[in-house]
Amino acid sequence: MKPPKLSIALLSHNRAYYAKEALDALLCQSYGDFELLFMDNCSTDETAELVLSYKDPRLIYVRHPPGRNPSENEAAALWMSRGKYILITHDDDVSNPSLVGRYMRFLQRYPDVLAVSCNVSLIDEAGVPLQDRLYEMEEDLVFERGDYIRAFFEEKLWLPTPTIMHNREHYLKIRYHDPRARSEPYYSSHDILAMIMHNSHGRIALLAEPLLGYRQHAMQESRNVDQSAPLCQMIRDLTGLQNSHPQLDHCMPLIEGARARYQAQHVLFNTRLTFSEAVNSPDLSAIRMRWEEAVPPAARCCDTVLPFDILMCELGMGSAIDSDTLSRYGEHKPPNSVTSSAYRGWALMLQQGRHLFTGMRGRRIAIFGSMMTAYLLVADACQCGVEVMCCLDSSQARIGQTVFGVEVCPHSALESIDGLVDGRCCTNPEQGETPLSPNKFTPQPPYKDGPAC
Repeated sequence: MKPPKLSIALLSHNRAYYAKEALDALLCQSYGDFELLFMDNCSTDETAELVLSYKDPRLIYVRHPPGRNPSENEAAALWMSRGKYILITHDDDVSNPSLVGRYMRFLQRYPDVLAVSCNVSLIDEAGVPLQDRLYEMEEDLVFERGDYIRAFFEEKLWLPTPTIMHNREHYLKIRYHDPRARSEPYYSSHDILAMIMHNSHGRIALLAEPLLGYRQHAMQESRNVDQSAPLCQMIRDLTGLQNSHPQLDHCMPLIEGARARYQAQHVLFNTRLTFSEAVNSPDLSAIRMRWEEAVPPAARCCDTVLPFDILMCELGMGSAIDSDTLSRYGEHKPPNSVTSSAYRGWALMLQQGRHLFTGMRGRRIAIFGSMMTAYLLVADACQCGVEVMCCLDSSQARIGQTVFGVEVCPHSALESIDGLVDGRCCTNPEQGETPLSPNKFTPQPPYKDGPAC
């Protein structure tokens, strides 16, 4: 029998309550010539009964024995699949009926493209829409060789993991030469590294239309692991390839900026520094010194590094990016998201001697979120005499931690302080980060709910 042109791998573990919706959405695609590998990583819930109840001949149920990790589950799908292309997606996300057909038409038109992804909408645990599209874009983007590498490090342009369709042969080569992809239990930066390596050899694409509902919920793997450590390791991997990939060599100033940002993030997430301790942190000072030595002033300004530079300003260390450079960057490089726009505005505000919470001394607030932006908000509040009562997060990995001495609590804790706070400072979820919402401060009342962070 002739193998299908496309393989789809649906990765799953103990989420039968979401997997049915994901599975139905894939089996109802307008383009139907594919094999569907349901990769069950030894679920102990009703997943097996669910999948075995389907009679579709395209569906292949693969159940691993105990002891496999998510990286091994994906690797098994890649080796077992037979298609020229492979779409690797997740059990908690919901594909638009036209996703596969749209991809296959695109790849027929651009057969040299090594990987294609798409915009996504954001949905909550119940499937209720949160955001129509992650990226405000009107046209498909085709990244020529090396262009995406620069776009990621300049703009933090993340290509949503469960939407990526790979040229299978090329993806096999990438994973074969990446030992971490075969050994680490949860390799949370592999999607970024894979697209960077695809683009170091050829073209990749991002389609403008949101063709998948990307679910935001408390049990996402990305919400329950330290995202900064694998990103730091990814950057070490890339710098180790210096002089062997010209496209990477051209982006080294940007890569060094990303290194500073994620190293600082790692320090913050893995220590319980108070604000005053952070001001005098030798680790943060050393990170800044390395960045300034590695990158000349004219090459320092990019969206990826702005949170680090904002952190340095909020800690009283000053900006390493002058205001003229930042202004010129904004004029020549329009922001690709609300996040980028907010960070740029914040950086300019600090350079003008103002803070987000200027004029709000004595107010008491709660912050929705506990990731990098929450640290920046707490630091800004400390500078302005604003009391942060708590940071609220849905991630079990973050609850009980502190953000510059402010306790991270579950969202339910808001009820106990509801009459004590003057307002809530909200952040929005994006690829593991918590970017600042344009409505940075919402006085009370009214306020119904904030997005999970």
